[in-house]
Amino acid sequence: MQLYNNSKKSDNKSMKKILCIFLLIFFSLFSVFSSELPEQILGIWEGQDRYVFFENVGNPVDTEDIVNSENLVQNQNKIIVVFKTYYGWYLDRFAEPAEKSQIQKRDRNNATPKNPLQVEYSCNDLGNDIYNFEIIFGKNQKQQLPAAIINNVMYFNFFQKDSKNPNLWNGNDFSKGIQVSEQTQKNKLQCLYLTENQCFTIDYWLTDMDFSDSLATFEYKNQTYQVNKHVKSMGNVYTCAMGKGKKVRNLKEPQLFTLQDKIHTENVLVLQTEPNLVKLVDKNTFEDLIQIVNNQNSKRKPGPKPIFPPSDVDWHWDLIDLLEKDNQIIQQVRQRQKEFGPRAKDFQ
Repeated sequence: MQLYNNSKKSDNKSMKKILCIFLLIFFSLFSVFSSELPEQILGIWEGQDRYVFFENVGNPVDTEDIVNSENLVQNQNKIIVVFKTYYGWYLDRFAEPAEKSQIQKRDRNNATPKNPLQVEYSCNDLGNDIYNFEIIFGKNQKQQLPAAIINNVMYFNFFQKDSKNPNLWNGNDFSKGIQVSEQTQKNKLQCLYLTENQCFTIDYWLTDMDFSDSLATFEYKNQTYQVNKHVKSMGNVYTCAMGKGKKVRNLKEPQLFTLQDKIHTENVLVLQTEPNLVKLVDKNTFEDLIQIVNNQNSKRKPGPKPIFPPSDVDWHWDLIDLLEKDNQIIQQVRQRQKEFGPRAKDFQ
């Protein structure tokens, strides 16, 4: 009986090892594919109030640890965000992997937290210059963030040409870009319907309807146009029609429009004038980012300008001295002033 039990325990142990090795291979392959980032986003990006750094980072999986403790460690990409604080005079390494402090020690002061924020993310190349970020802020906090990259410039507020209707440009839930906290969900977004020289702006409202490929219509000057009834953005569904209806609501008058002076490609249209992030093509490593931080933080802000500008006013000190000559009280005051420091006339 004891021999049987020992044999059973040995079989269970062998099965356990086989299962762990299988899981190791599976999750190792999964982590390699899931953590790989598109080449186009890698490097240092600069915005008006921050630097953002993307790199492929992987944590190695220890085989023995998995077999013994059954703890699977997967590769994780963590976003690196450096804020331009104090009007850009100080760069704060606010969000980064904890192990980066071993490469470059973090400053300790009132502007920098003791421990950096940990924000995980992934990014998929959707094709046609469009990418989708998934930002993970916490255990139950995830947010989809679409972005367009044109000539090493990243835009988060853009329109994408519809695959079925070339005149229709689907909008996105315009975001503030790469953030370290979850962004507020917007209740409305817009799509554009372009003709030869006109643009119809169509409003879409957030809904809890299931997404469908249904079409909605609107009329203008006895002509009927078709658009998508539903669009998706940042994982949310938006609709331009009421309930089961198929008529576009709250249609606005069209505006004159041309693509000639707009930022656009075959599939992306950008109406904003300022980019969200610009790639630093000559800097693409964490060491380069640290050099940017150190160079900026070594600078000292110049002193404030004088309240009153310099002037060539003649104070007539000789007349003042003549008036004070026989006044003993004033002379005593002047003596104390000399002991304390020079007077204004001593600088002339």
